[in-house]
Amino acid sequence: MATVILTTPPLEMLLSAKQKHHKEKRWLDEGSIVTFDVLQVTAFNVELSVNNNPNHIIWLSQLNEIFFNIKDFSFCTGEIRHKNGLISATNDMDCESFAKYIKGKRFKVLTNTDGKVAKIDKEYCNGMTYQEIQTRVKSLIDQQNFSEAVKYLQPATQYSLQEL
Repeated sequence: MATVILTTPPLEMLLSAKQKHHKEKRWLDEGSIVTFDVLQVTAFNVELSVNNNPNHIIWLSQLNEIFFNIKDFSFCTGEIRHKNGLISATNDMDCESFAKYIKGKRFKVLTNTDGKVAKIDKEYCNGMTYQEIQTRVKSLIDQQNFSEAVKYLQPATQYSLQEL
């Protein structure tokens, strides 16, 4: 009689499978050169058109989300890589500062396409702090309970904007 050992797929495979069922729109493509025009600035967000195209709209909140690194269980965010070599986290910039900074500048879009980050599933994690989510997901991964851990996460693309 053959012994069958069932294993749970790693978290990356489960996130990838989730991506197929909850495909998100790719707002910016890897390697593309973009400029932004500010359409509106609110206290909590900035609406931007991409490359003077009124049909290609993104929001600062899409660029500065908090992501969960599934390799080392840390949190990270999008970033701006300045010409002078400095790197700024996009979520450290307030809306007014971001809007002023991007005016008249060109950027090359860099994305994480390796499946190593995920965004927090806000509906599933309703009411939990980032610390609680981090602790819970790490514990589930340590227990190799990937199918439960993935419930806290959504597939995501983390953007870096390289100033040209």
